[in-house]
Amino acid sequence: MQSLFLRYSTLFVGYGASDPHLEDLLEEFAYFFDFSESKNMSKNYLVVLRDKNQAVLEAYKKKMRTELVVIDKFDDYEKLLKDINIAAPRV
Repeated sequence: MQSLFLRYSTLFVGYGASDPHLEDLLEEFAYFFDFSESKNMSKNYLVVLRDKNQAVLEAYKKKMRTELVVIDKFDDYEKLLKDINIAAPRV
């Protein structure tokens, strides 16, 4: 599992920003790998609702090499996924 997260960027959709399983996974990677120093390492992206986005959470997630993708409402998931599919279609 670690090799997948190190080689490929990951988009987490449907996880809460404070999901304990997701936090454990990200903390484990941050413990073993110096994310802040590696410019070539893959990133993680977590989709969160705007009202759940907080400055502290944002800073914490960046330390874990996870960028937040903020949406206004659940209906925006479908548009986001379509835009991603257009930008980076599966081969």
